[in-house]
Amino acid sequence: MPNPTIDAALAQQLICASIQTYNADQAGAAFPGDDPLASIGNPTGLTYVDYFEGQDVLSGRGAATLVQFGLVFSVVGQPGTFVFAFRGTEGIAEWIDDAKVCSTTFQPLRPSLQHPLPADARVEDGFWEIYRSMQKSVFDKLEQHGVKKLIITGHSLGSALSELFTLDVALSSQIPFTTCHFAGPRVGNHAWAAFYDDVTKSLGGLTTRIVNTKDLVPKVPELLAYAHVGVAFEICFDSDDFRILPDYGLRHSANNYARALAHTFGTSVDCQLEKGKPDDLKFC
Repeated sequence: MPNPTIDAALAQQLICASIQTYNADQAGAAFPGDDPLASIGNPTGLTYVDYFEGQDVLSGRGAATLVQFGLVFSVVGQPGTFVFAFRGTEGIAEWIDDAKVCSTTFQPLRPSLQHPLPADARVEDGFWEIYRSMQKSVFDKLEQHGVKKLIITGHSLGSALSELFTLDVALSSQIPFTTCHFAGPRVGNHAWAAFYDDVTKSLGGLTTRIVNTKDLVPKVPELLAYAHVGVAFEICFDSDDFRILPDYGLRHSANNYARALAHTFGTSVDCQLEKGKPDDLKFC
């Protein structure tokens, strides 16, 4: 099946926004008394305005305290339009740990009488536990900034959180939304995925999943008959060096997703990437 039509500029803008959540995390993220832009870069067409927090229970960080879990950007020239970018998890080893086999029910902030949640709809409990820890605060941010139109994104674990937030926005608010995320896992079972697609499509909210066909993370969790939502835009990159074992971290890196998108669209990477030596990529 061919790739769907995609807004190249928006995709590159959103992977850059997602990368800044990692830069913010490395910087300590709360920026007390500091200039946030000393640690993160404004993606082209976006302006940093805020951050939000959650409990990072999967990696053990912040299990008892709140840590930075995302950034809020305003869209230049579009008053009332904001990007909410969710942070992912560093390291493929953590991702294997993230792929738990337990599930739980999804609970929107404000249950919808028009769209009641199916009794058999289930989501991965680790993803849900993190999202639940920030659920009220992200909705408070919507009101605080007077959001009229919402663009939702994230990378890795941040993709899973962005899907939970997307469905919550669809059920709990009147705000129009678009979701585009990167390297995301399956979040819920077939009943949840079907419900997600039915509700979001009925409200005109498109979800696009940008995935590297060589990336392991979009293939998990494979237990419990979980399913993907939305439509997939596939790219392909791998290591340019011969390796006996695949480099799963390289295939999953947000920096490399940015570089692969630039290759796909014939542009350059105009983004403040995470610190580190660039990988040698092979595009396929």
